[in-house]
Amino acid sequence: MGHKEYLDQAYRRFTVEQLVEQYLKAIRHVAIMSTPIEEEKVRKEAALEAIRRFVEVFGIDPLRIKITWLKQKTF
Repeated sequence: MGHKEYLDQAYRRFTVEQLVEQYLKAIRHVAIMSTPIEEEKVRKEAALEAIRRFVEVFGIDPLRIKITWLKQKTF
């Protein structure tokens, strides 16, 4: 276009290969949720998985925790 230096980047043209490379770098950081309900479901599942791993690391029996929780809830 005849511009030098300060406008060179404004008119930069990328090859298909460069676009694919940048897309593949960024796609793992993109999450698309179609509804707030789905987003909440994903958050809950992630929290449950984190709790499961925590329990596993410390050798806690998850069934024992559930039974204790149910006893407290009913009395």
